[in-house]
Amino acid sequence: MIRDSGILHSLLGLDTYESILNNIIIGNSWEGFVIEQIINSFEEERQFWFYRTHQGAECDLLIEKNGEVLAAIEIKFGTSPRVGKGFHISMEDTGAKQGFIVGNGDETYKIEENITVTNLNNFVMEFIPQL
Repeated sequence: MIRDSGILHSLLGLDTYESILNNIIIGNSWEGFVIEQIINSFEEERQFWFYRTHQGAECDLLIEKNGEVLAAIEIKFGTSPRVGKGFHISMEDTGAKQGFIVGNGDETYKIEENITVTNLNNFVMEFIPQL
């Protein structure tokens, strides 16, 4: 598994932004990039987890501190990111207080009382200091 999206793109011969956008790996590449950036942005100790059950509940990243799940994060590449029932169940199962959809759009807005859509930069600058 290659964790560095730049190396992945190079190995696949994707040398322009356009070639990356038009490649089937864009979703996985974006997800890996976002996870690496989030993990490396924390100054204090946190634990990070992926969550999936046999029943289909799934969350791309859980952020935990001292046994408490602070946030559940779903990572989406696209202009109108949404979460499904599986994300809601994962929040419920883990006791996550907040949910985030980290996408590549420009705006930050709530889709539910405890679920916020934002981009990577806003998540790192505005939300990580609160977690």
